[in-house]
Parts: sequence; C-alpha cells; structure tokens
Amino acid sequence: MIRRYDPTLMTLSLTDREEATSADASKKSAESLQNAGATFAQPILHPANTPNATKQEHFFYVDFLRCFAIIQVILLHTSAPFATTTSAKGLFWVGCILDSITRSCVPLFLMISGMLLLSSRKEEPPVTFLQRRLWRVGSPLIAWTVIYCGWRFSRGAQLDWQTVVNQPACYHLQYLYYLIGLYLATPILQAFLRGSGKQEVFYFLAVWLLATSLLPTVGSLTGFLPPFIFVTATGFSGYFILGHALRNYEIPKNRYVYFALSALGCLSITIVGTYLLTFSQPNPTLNETLFNYSSPQIIVYSAILFLAAKTLVGQGIESWADRCIKSVSAASFTVYLVHPLFLTYISTQLKWILDLEAHRSVLTLGYVFSVALVTLLCSWLFFQVCRLLKVPSWLAP
Repeated sequence: MIRRYDPTLMTLSLTDREEATSADASKKSAESLQNAGATFAQPILHPANTPNATKQEHFFYVDFLRCFAIIQVILLHTSAPFATTTSAKGLFWVGCILDSITRSCVPLFLMISGMLLLSSRKEEPPVTFLQRRLWRVGSPLIAWTVIYCGWRFSRGAQLDWQTVVNQPACYHLQYLYYLIGLYLATPILQAFLRGSGKQEVFYFLAVWLLATSLLPTVGSLTGFLPPFIFVTATGFSGYFILGHALRNYEIPKNRYVYFALSALGCLSITIVGTYLLTFSQPNPTLNETLFNYSSPQIIVYSAILFLAAKTLVGQGIESWADRCIKSVSAASFTVYLVHPLFLTYISTQLKWILDLEAHRSVLTLGYVFSVALVTLLCSWLFFQVCRLLKVPSWLAP
C-alpha cells in the first residue's frame, strides 16, 4: 500500500507523445487494429464511432487528460495533510473528499502511457526502446535528486549516501523508480499484445484485478488473505494494459447516466468508507485502505473518467481554453518535477487564510484551491522560462 505523502506517484506520459504519432498513422481501419490482436471485450462499451480519428483529435483528449491529471496531482498534495487531521472533522472532510476525488491522477497517467506505448505499431528491439526511454526518465531523475537533496540540506535535513540511495530525495520522485520498471516491462507487454486476442487481454486484466485489487483490499479490510502468489499480472502493469484496451471505445449516449452514477458510486465508497474505517477506531487515525490506487472502486472510477474524456472532449477548436489545456499538458512533466518546491513555499505564505475568523471548513477549502492554483501557475511559468532560456531537457523536460 502506498503510504501517506507518496500519493501522487505518476507516469510521465508526456514522454510518450511520439508513439501516439506512429499509432495514429498506423490506424487505417478498425480491422487493422483487430488484426494486431489488441481489441477488448465490450459488454457495456462500443467502439469509437471514428476509429480513424485524426492526429489532432487524438492529441487533444490526451492533452486534456494530462492537464486534468496534473491538476489532480497538485490538489492531492495540497489537501493530503488535512485528511490526517482526525481531531477536527471539518478539516478531515475537506481533505478526505478532495483526496478521494483526485485519486484518479495516477491511474489516468498510467492509462495514457499504456494507450500510447502499447498501441504503437512501431517495432524496435528492446535495447533500442530502452535506450531512448530510460534516458528520458533517468536524466531528470538524477538532476532532480541532486536538486531536492540540496533543498533538504538547506532546510536542515541530515543526509547520508545510504539515505539518498535507499529512498527518493523527495516523495514525488518515488514513482520515477517504478516508471523505470514499467519501461523495462514494456517490450514484453508489447510482444504479448501483438500475439494476443481480446480473450487473452481480458484474462490478463481479470487476473490483475484479482491479484492487485480485490484480494489485497479484502485482506486489508478483513484480515483474510489467501496465500496465493501472483508473479505476472501485478503492480501497475494492469493500468498500462487497461489504457491500451480502452483506446477504441467510447461511452454510448444511452448510458451516460449509468456511467455517471457508477463514477459517483465509486467516489462515495471511497469517501464514506474511508470515514467509517478511520473513525471506527478507538483512537482515530487515517485508514488509507480505500485510497490505494489499486482499490477496486478507484480502478472503476478512473476508467470511467478516462472514457468520459475520450467520449466528450472532442478535437478542440483552438479557443483560448484549448490553448491553455495544450500548454499545461506540454509542461506536465516539468510541473510534476518542480511543484513541491513551489507548494511548500506558497502553502506557508497563504496560511493566514486559515487564521481568519470564519467557518473553518470553508476557509480550508479556499486555502487548498488557492495554494493549488498558484502552485500550478508558478510551475507552468517555470517551464516557460526554461524554454525561453533553452534549459536542457534533462532539467526541464
């Protein structure tokens, strides 16, 4: 289970843009996709009405999802401390609700990367693939590890080589280590999908759901965990496959309400369930079982948001809002890397909001959104300045 303050680990799907280009160029028809052995069972979904979507259509809803997910990341980091404040239920509710709403950030980034990487028809040796991919993640990881070590040292932290090697220099960098593992597995997953049909893909997802979601969640809630050992469909690999499997599907118009209610139901389970699990203890402390990214309701909630964006967003009309979305999407990797620096400073500067004489819960909500908005703006401006100064991509990708 991911511990508190490691909540926004995310796949940096911005680096997967070029695979989408080759994927789009190869999608001549729905039949060619099926021949690639990568379609998915559709008991409640239907294929997209326009499988030959243009490059612009494809990238805009991906840009929208990236923008949406990076905003969720910052909101999650900002609201997380309030979810641990069990001594004041008003503050807890603010943190719990926002924490639950933004839990789809990691799954969305994972599904975007899975869709772009695994749907590519470009075949290349694993060594070639890894040389490109690992450098794009490894070089920023090294650079920002040095930056955050220096930042922590300036704030009085005691650092030694063992600490630096054994754990990320800052909590949000942890996922870059997991991302390297996912990239190492990608050539294997690509080969699996090229030789698989929808039944094999469905089987993989079913085993993944059982192994990483249902059994661990039941075990955490009841203490009963069968001693089965799953060695293949584990970790975050299922989100990669899920994004690939859903790439050609949209929500039918006659089921919009059904999917909306399902998403709200999953969200309610997370919020209410977390409250009950937390305050059912003699000494209430935050119970994060349902906050886990692999919890069943988080998986369903995230998949519905992914499909909703794919179905409803459209191709973009170059309005100012569309241009903002594309700009934030392009900056999402750098925003993710730098935002804790701004968040720490801005949250301190705006704490006076919490001291005002008014309803504490309303002030807390205003504080969270204010800090998140200013943090996003500063992080985006940092990216733009780096582009103007032509800062190397290993520092501002």
